[in-house]
Amino acid sequence: MELEKHEGVAQVPDIGAVEAMHRLGEEGIEGACPTHHLDGDGETDDTNDENGEIQDNDDPSEDAKSDTSSTASCGDEPPPLNLNYEALKYIADNFLPGSHGPCVDITSMRPGGFHEIRVLHFEDGWSCIARFTIEYEVLQKTESELATIEYVRKNTTIPVPEIYFINHNENHVVGSAFVLMERMDGEQLCNVWSDLSLKHKLDVIEQLANVTGQLADQKFDKIGVITKDGTIGPLLSNKDPTQTIADHAFTSTIDSYLAYLENDNPKRTEAAKKLYHEARDEIRSFFEHNATNPLLHAPYRLMHGDYGSQNILVVQADNDLPPKISAIIDWDLSQTIEVEALYEYPGWIIDDNSNKAEDGWAKNKVLRKHFVASLMQHYPQDSPERKLVKQCFREKSYILTYFGTTFMWDMENEESAEKRVRGYLNVIRGQTDEMFRHPYDRLDWKIDSDLEDSDAESGDEETSRNSDGELES
Repeated sequence: MELEKHEGVAQVPDIGAVEAMHRLGEEGIEGACPTHHLDGDGETDDTNDENGEIQDNDDPSEDAKSDTSSTASCGDEPPPLNLNYEALKYIADNFLPGSHGPCVDITSMRPGGFHEIRVLHFEDGWSCIARFTIEYEVLQKTESELATIEYVRKNTTIPVPEIYFINHNENHVVGSAFVLMERMDGEQLCNVWSDLSLKHKLDVIEQLANVTGQLADQKFDKIGVITKDGTIGPLLSNKDPTQTIADHAFTSTIDSYLAYLENDNPKRTEAAKKLYHEARDEIRSFFEHNATNPLLHAPYRLMHGDYGSQNILVVQADNDLPPKISAIIDWDLSQTIEVEALYEYPGWIIDDNSNKAEDGWAKNKVLRKHFVASLMQHYPQDSPERKLVKQCFREKSYILTYFGTTFMWDMENEESAEKRVRGYLNVIRGQTDEMFRHPYDRLDWKIDSDLEDSDAESGDEETSRNSDGELES
């Protein structure tokens, strides 16, 4: 199936250049220097001697400790890569588009869960981003991210970076597979959110709702990932970056869920296999009870793979003005999915039991209400899409919300997997305290009553929801 409104996606740039990059990985660069670590400000703390040669001033182990400890992260940080900056500069000077002079400096940005980030600075003041893969990833993963970025660029107004160059060879002399891309203006939202006034937070939330609305406007008839040839391909595994979930895209939502419950893991205990079989029965029953619910079926929509505040860049021209979203980055593991999964609150405004202090829950509720109202306003009054938004937030369900953390992500060992699956089944069967039957991490979570008057349609009869406001299960 060709994607709607799509006329091709980003291919791997300049195959001749890519082959040259692979050759560099095999043969190395004559005279290339070893890795030079970064200091606490993200600048190299090596200096040049009178001949311009780079000299190491400090013990590398001390540099590495400085680089690791100084970059406070929005989440957990992986161990740092050993990168060859001279080799990277050679690539940048010879393969990037335009004439910017030589690369004169390399600085560090906060890493994500799967990548390390560097900024390459050039003689004329121009700069770009180098993103390095921490662990091996299948080629389809990188190709899908590039294709998704190109699709978003062509079909929405969501700001995304331009891709300049890709090297998929993890054994490259630079020290990792990497991509060179446009440097987008702005700072990570996670770095500034806590300092924003409520008024400015509401403005950012409205912009985020617009991004979600534009992603929802992209409609597909299969669940999977956008591929380099403009089709929807198999989902990529969150557990194992070298695997796909199946050998095909899914044409039904239930099949996409059941694919995560296959009993083909030889390490799985007999008890765990039995629990997985029981989970399959519960999922089938859930979808049978919601067979006509439009939230769970095609058309499928496009969803960012990690829509966290660390992947949202904002610029703020003046403290009196609200920040503006300048870029959405890191589109790997993005996919097409049912609208129930796409229509979700930004994770940092969902109540949990750690953010109650200082009226955190009360402020979150204001922000959530504004997010729903703004998302509804993306669509015309009385339109089916507008009604879907309100229906979705009223019908959030534990069985779907916690499916991902229970089955889609890797667990420490089979014992912990068995324990987690057992707990999941106990909750959806009602074999635990009622306070735990919630779609989020706040133990006494209740649907925001404000949703009932967040739109002029609030008097419409609610459909497909039980007394707790959840999807039927």
